[in-house]
Amino acid sequence: MPTDPAINLSDSCWPEPRPATRFVPTTTPTLGAEVVNPDDTYGDQVSARFEWADAAGTVLGSATSTPGSAGRHCTKIPDEVLADGQTYRWRVRAEDRYQEPETLEILSGAGDWTAWQEFTVDVTRPALPVIASETYPENATGGLVGTPGLFTFSPGESTDVVSYRYRLTPGSPPPATVTADAGGRAGVTLTPRRNPAPLATSTVYPDNAPGGGAGVPGEFAFSPNGAQDVIAYGYRLDSGETLQSPADTPTVTITPDTAGPHTLSVWSIDARGYLSSARAYAFTVN
Repeated sequence: MPTDPAINLSDSCWPEPRPATRFVPTTTPTLGAEVVNPDDTYGDQVSARFEWADAAGTVLGSATSTPGSAGRHCTKIPDEVLADGQTYRWRVRAEDRYQEPETLEILSGAGDWTAWQEFTVDVTRPALPVIASETYPENATGGLVGTPGLFTFSPGESTDVVSYRYRLTPGSPPPATVTADAGGRAGVTLTPRRNPAPLATSTVYPDNAPGGGAGVPGEFAFSPNGAQDVIAYGYRLDSGETLQSPADTPTVTITPDTAGPHTLSVWSIDARGYLSSARAYAFTVN
């Protein structure tokens, strides 16, 4: 009997990470299983016969893999057989053709079927989830950087949510996944480590535009852009020296030495020592 029956979500027959649920986001999944051949001593080949049916057990189709050696055999359910939102089942068995030792007679044989494997097709993207946090309310000032906050996720209009992928930006590691409860809800505690990048403006050297001239001083004004408890701004012109200005005097004078494009990098520093993301302020010197 074949072992490790599983659905691949791609066209590949190689083993791949399996879905954590019975929901399959394609109408043409690839079915696969490991097949052994007891008659391989005689050089015979083995294949796998796959059969798929609706939830009631009515067989909708079948296919046989290309005969070959023992190992993983697969087949792909053709298009226009499965429908979104419907539940199906499938099974697989090993088949081979072999020659009896010391005879010319070609015989065929089939092993036992595996148990039925059930899955549901779901190609409808979920609705946007609803996010809430008492510590960090949406579009409002919340806790200070470095303060943990609970964020709750709920499924909105979706009815079959099993997990959420999330990422806190800026300065966050790669996206993470949290499993939803039976009602499609989940919660995670996150600690913001970076404030948003500060804003920068200049009359003499406007953002992404030409202005001033080589040797012409220009004032640049910084503002926190929603960051709390900002005590200073760090800044650097191109790859030059890193300087700092107190937040109570958020205007600095910079004199570019050369004409052409330049970039002023600016970041805020709060009372806890957290640095914000950097603002890249690009301008061109006449």
